Amino acid sequence: MAETRERYNPNEVQELDEVIRSSYNDFVRQERRNLLLSSSITIIAAFSGLNPSKGAILGFTFDNLTSSAFFLILLVLTAYFLVAFLIYSVPNYRDAKEARKAIVAGSHTLEYSRPWYSIVPPNIGTDSRYYSWVFIHFILPIFAGIVSCIVGVLKVA
Repeated sequence: MAETRERYNPNEVQELDEVIRSSYNDFVRQERRNLLLSSSITIIAAFSGLNPSKGAILGFTFDNLTSSAFFLILLVLTAYFLVAFLIYSVPNYRDAKEARKAIVAGSHTLEYSRPWYSIVPPNIGTDSRYYSWVFIHFILPIFAGIVSCIVGVLKVA
């Protein structure tokens, strides 16, 4: 039997849900959506060979649109949305991280013996839930924005 130390907080799931819910406001949600949209358009256009020769944005019509001009427009949009997302989301991420630390610090510790062949690590449910939320809502949009900006720079140059 292996000795295991596990944190225990009967309200951890509810507190974690509240941290996740409270960390989003409308600005973060809209900037995340816009960043993912512009990033996906840039990446799909670059890898599929999409090259529109005409474009219309906000009533303005662009005839004879070149590939570099198209990717320059997408690069500027993506860079703007990336910066705006970082400005709005970093304080919320910090607050959520501090709230998570407080939840973990307020937990009790359980010590027990479990079989040596048990492969389930302690607290896998709440830890994986928190880290997958951080990945999907913070890291993935930033990564997509950076990759999109790199692709845009390569296409413009």
